[in-house]
Amino acid sequence: MSQSLNTGSTSSPIQVEVTNIGARGRVSPVLLLWGQFQTAEHWTADLLNLKVSLQCRNERLGDGWVIGPHITHTSETTETIEIPTTHQMIQHVTETLGSAPAIDLAVRWSGRVRLNFSPNAQRHYASDPEPGESVEKRVYDSGPMNFQITRSDWFSKVLTQTRQEDYIYLEIAMPRGPAAAVWDKSLALLAKAEEAYAKGDDASTFLHLRGIIDALPGAKQHIFDALAEPKRSAIDQLLKSYGEYLHAGRHIAPNGPHEGTFPVDHLDAAFAIAACKTLLSYASLTLSQAQNS
Repeated sequence: MSQSLNTGSTSSPIQVEVTNIGARGRVSPVLLLWGQFQTAEHWTADLLNLKVSLQCRNERLGDGWVIGPHITHTSETTETIEIPTTHQMIQHVTETLGSAPAIDLAVRWSGRVRLNFSPNAQRHYASDPEPGESVEKRVYDSGPMNFQITRSDWFSKVLTQTRQEDYIYLEIAMPRGPAAAVWDKSLALLAKAEEAYAKGDDASTFLHLRGIIDALPGAKQHIFDALAEPKRSAIDQLLKSYGEYLHAGRHIAPNGPHEGTFPVDHLDAAFAIAACKTLLSYASLTLSQAQNS
């Protein structure tokens, strides 16, 4: 839905609508907004220096600028607005979603524009310039313009486009040869777990993570055979406990044979992903060390 830029005039000749969102950049992420501009009848406008602030839940994700385009009434002008941000801010949006089906975002506009009044028009308001005249106006922040993006769009258009090397922050020693296919499967399941997490499907996050453990070479009792005792027994027990945690979180049963299991929430899913990445890193590095020794 389009809204008017507040230029302090009785009439608001510039209409704007945010039509889409995207992102790029794995090291320095940039959010992309597509803004559609059009003027009221008898007006054209030049966007001299228009600042755009993108917000989510009162947190500012970043600022961008629209500079220079000429806007008319007869055709809509679409501008791509680049908003530099950080991975921390993008992750903040994802982590605070909870079970909400969509993300509520808001933009605030400020800056300066030039309004051009048609020579053939008639003045309707005292604040209108004379026909054929142009005036520079300040754009006032009159409050946020709100719009929503679905969880699936947030994942595909933002998270997927800004992932840092498959979104794995710990070192993974990928083997070569036939063993590489097993690790590729595990990393593919990790990507599915992160997608489920971003979409709010926390139970499926646990399901995919459990599949990673089952897919590792030597699963489940011989993944860490390269380690000497008693370290091997200790890490085997840790992995077993982690697997039991994932299994328990896949069911909801207050009584009966599955009593003691629990419904997972978004915080549980975030913890489970972080723990899985740590275990994957440790398993790969111990295997690599053993093969190179």
